[in-house]
Amino acid sequence: MKRYKYALLVISITSALLFQANAVENTEKAKSIEEDSTTTESTNAFDYILVERNGGGDKLFSLSKGEGDYYIAYFARYNFKDTTLRIDLKIKDLGDTLSNAIDNILLGESSLMETDTIANAKGFLIGSWLRSYAVNDTIKTEIKNRDLLSAIASIENRIESKISSPATGK
Repeated sequence: MKRYKYALLVISITSALLFQANAVENTEKAKSIEEDSTTTESTNAFDYILVERNGGGDKLFSLSKGEGDYYIAYFARYNFKDTTLRIDLKIKDLGDTLSNAIDNILLGESSLMETDTIANAKGFLIGSWLRSYAVNDTIKTEIKNRDLLSAIASIENRIESKISSPATGK
């Protein structure tokens, strides 16, 4: 009986030590994962914003920061036709609110996701759809934040007005 109690004591101590060692190892792994995730979040800058409008007003363009005080919009599609068009936008003409929104997207300082939203799309959809993505290398992250999408739509309208008035173009 004494041997049986001794064996149970040794097994319970051994399993407690193994459990403790495993817990310490898991804690260290969790800390290293947490440190890795914070470094990637803080350096999550994007190369450009890809803006795609389908339906009425069809267009596809990228928006990036140019040298100096400009944003550059490169068009790949405009009014259902492939094109190569470049539009320069002065940052000071956009105003602080719009330029800050675009800078925050490009620097990765804005939350691209909207929280607590439900979208119901029933029936036959007509009209125009705006999709925007923040692009880093070849990875696209969809922008779903309504405030950011509104800022992008405002910039799209300014670009549209520059295209429609050729005297002030570029």
